[in-house]
Amino acid sequence: MKKYLSTIHQRSPAHKRHFALVVSGGITLIIFGLWSLVVFGNKNPILAENPSSGVVVSTTIDNSNVSSPFDDISSGVASVFEAIKNQFFQVKQSVNSIDVQNKYEEVRNQALTN
Repeated sequence: MKKYLSTIHQRSPAHKRHFALVVSGGITLIIFGLWSLVVFGNKNPILAENPSSGVVVSTTIDNSNVSSPFDDISSGVASVFEAIKNQFFQVKQSVNSIDVQNKYEEVRNQALTN
């Protein structure tokens, strides 16, 4: 591997891009794996264990009020689309409230009289 890394600068640009893609993909997979272990890992973690007495102290977590990251993302995207929809509705109302015919007549009359 050391020899490969020392000669990578002599390789073609396509080979360098492929190598960069493989390395970045591997790092991304490692980060995703660690993240998924932390988020979706052991639901009842062991807090303390005494092997000599056989006592295991664990905790139970009430997951009824906990939402997953995917739920958070979907609700965030939904709220963004709702806000965009409201903005377009307000613009439509503003455009519809403009009296185009009277404004046109006013501008035309001003242009003809000047």
